[in-house]
Amino acid sequence: MSGATGGRVVVRHDGRDWFVRPGESLTIGRGEECAVRLTDPEISRNACLLRVAPDRVLVMNQSGRKSLVLRPPYGEERRVSPRGATTSLPHRVFEVVFAGRDDEPVCIGVDARGLTPPD
Repeated sequence: MSGATGGRVVVRHDGRDWFVRPGESLTIGRGEECAVRLTDPEISRNACLLRVAPDRVLVMNQSGRKSLVLRPPYGEERRVSPRGATTSLPHRVFEVVFAGRDDEPVCIGVDARGLTPPD
């Protein structure tokens, strides 16, 4: 994953990139209104919201029934309960992982290296 530039976050899935700046949000799920549309029928219509702050990404699990996982390249994964939230810190690069059909992982790559590092 190449670095994000210009104060933005790069979100990657299935060969496509989305660019999100601080103050903006990106929706992920099966629903037609989601920016990142997933096709797996086991994933919620509105599964996740990524909200970008100047120095971090807030990961909000919008599902009412399934947890998701924030998976950094090193260190421990963080499970986010239904309707729960976490921040990306201390990680600048991570994956948001959903359990799809037969618990097969569906991964969304997030590169927040272009954001201002926290103090």
